[in-house]
Formats: sequence, structure tokens, C-alpha cells
Amino acid sequence: MAFPTSLYGTLQDINECSAAQKHPLGTRLVIDDGRVFHYAKNGAVALAKGKLVCSTAVDAEHNVDLPLQDAGTTLATYLHPLVDLATTGTQVAANTYKEGWMIAHTGTGAGQVIKLKTNDIGGSTAEAAMKIYFEDGNYLTAALDTSSSKVGLCKNPYADVVICPQYATYTVVSKPVGVPLATITASYYFWIQTWGPAPVLMGATPVEGEVIIEGGTSTGAAGEATILGVSTSAAGHGVRLDLPHLGVVISGDADAEYALVFLQLDP
Repeated sequence: MAFPTSLYGTLQDINECSAAQKHPLGTRLVIDDGRVFHYAKNGAVALAKGKLVCSTAVDAEHNVDLPLQDAGTTLATYLHPLVDLATTGTQVAANTYKEGWMIAHTGTGAGQVIKLKTNDIGGSTAEAAMKIYFEDGNYLTAALDTSSSKVGLCKNPYADVVICPQYATYTVVSKPVGVPLATITASYYFWIQTWGPAPVLMGATPVEGEVIIEGGTSTGAAGEATILGVSTSAAGHGVRLDLPHLGVVISGDADAEYALVFLQLDP
């Protein structure tokens, strides 16, 4: 079944929060002042308004180098990647990769991306098959084999989102998603702002017109691109930003307060 990927809504819509899913994850919502929101599912901890939110970290057991139990043809609607559970010894829960992605990243058929519908429970042995189902209309354009083809699995970036950590303990393991404009109950679905003017907690002293990045001095706060997360490139290409770009400060002048920021994450 096809769903619209972009909707038009109101201020009332963006404050809606529900236990039941009403739209596909990532659905885009635009309100009349031009601000953009995307549909997301919260993780296990409640979210506060104005604090930065990230996608959940990728699972190192699943994101690369998964061989296939069976070859995948161009007519396939599912695959059986072999998940190495020797480290965790934990089954992969059903629907972990609901509305997520599979990438064929090496070997025969490499370079293909498939949108996933869902997955079954994975096994509990060292190399157990897990069945993943392709989203309707998604097919391989080249076959995958059981010898050289390797795939990786990634959750939808809007699934089970979490508050961004502070800079002092920060390691980049996921992408910034946006900012909620209301308090969000754990495991609830909601609209998160990704583009346009938004209140953002600052973990540095903001300056109008300054670029801000993920990773401030407190959890869920933004940092300054001119101070935090900058290092010299080993390749001799000057400085590079170690932390993702969030947007530009419109107004604000104090650490640990909320600044008005033009978010530039997902238009």
C-alpha cells in the first residue's frame, strides 16, 4: 500500500504524540510558515522539548559483512542474511529493521540499496539466519550470491531515536535527527522538527549567524563549530568538522539557554 511521503499540517498536528503509529517513519510534514517536520518513533527514554535528538547507533554485528544463506534473485521479496551472534549471543528481535535499509556493500551485486518492510526474529547461534522482507516494489537489480555477496542492515534513522550525548563523552556513531517541540513519552510516535526556525538548547555561547554542530557541553545541547569538534586533517587538507552540522543561530547569547536556530537537517 502506498502512502504520501509529504503532508501539509498545522501547529496542532506537530504537537501530536501517540502510542500507535499513524504514518510511515520519515514522512515529511510542512506547516504554513515553512517549517519542516518528519515522523519519528521515540526510544526508551522520554524526550524534552528543544533538546537535540539523534538516530540510534548502528549495530556492529549487523551493519556490514553479513553473508547470505541463500542467493538473492532479481525477483526476490526477502533474503536470509546470516547474523554473527557469537559476541552478543542475543536474538535479533522481530521488527528491529522495520522500515529500515539493506545495502549490498561488497561482492557480486554490490552497490544496491533495498528498503525493508520488517524482519523476523533472528537465531541465537554463532551464525544464524534472519529473514528480512523487502518493502513492496523494492527488488534487486542484480542477483546476490552466497560466496562473495555481503550485506549490511541499518535501522530507519527515525526509529527509536535518542537524545544526543554531550561533547565531553561524544563519539560520532549516528546522525542528528532534529528537535522535538513538545515533551515526548518513551516509545511514542511524534513529529520532530528538521528544518526552519527552532528552539535549541545551547551547550556553548551562541553568536548570531554562527554555524552550530552536534555535541555541546550538556546532553541534548548544540555546540559551536568555531570551537568544538575541529581537528587538523592528516591528509593536509586543512581543518575538518568532526561533528555534524545542525544549522545557523538566528538569535541567542547564553550557554545553557535556548537559542533560536535555523535548523538545516532535512528539508
